[in-house]
Amino acid sequence: MINANKDKFINVSLLKGEWESQDTFHSKIEFIVTKYDVHLLPKVHVNPFSFNLKDSTQVSTKGMAINWPPYDCIISYISEKRLEIIFYDFMQSPPAICYYKRKTAN
Repeated sequence: MINANKDKFINVSLLKGEWESQDTFHSKIEFIVTKYDVHLLPKVHVNPFSFNLKDSTQVSTKGMAINWPPYDCIISYISEKRLEIIFYDFMQSPPAICYYKRKTAN
C-alpha cells in the first residue's frame, strides 16, 4: 500500500500554502517549496515530511519523515479546497487518515 503512489505526481501549486484539519482540533499544516523538495510542516516526530520534486512544477504524492523506522504519508488531492493525507507509522495499524481544507485568509 505504501508504494501505491510511488510514481504519482501532483502540481506543486495545488499544495503550496496553509491547510487546516477538518477534525475538532483544526490543526494547521503548511507545504513549503525548497530548491529540491516540498516540506510538510509542522515537524512530525523528528523531521518534517519531505516530498521529492520531479521538476519545478511536479511533486511526488508520497512523502517521508526521516527517522528510523521512517514515517511515510500519501497525499490525495480531492479538490481545490480538500486534501486527504494518509500517515503510515511503523507501529500504528491501520494508518491514520486525515482530511484538510485550504486555510482561508481572514
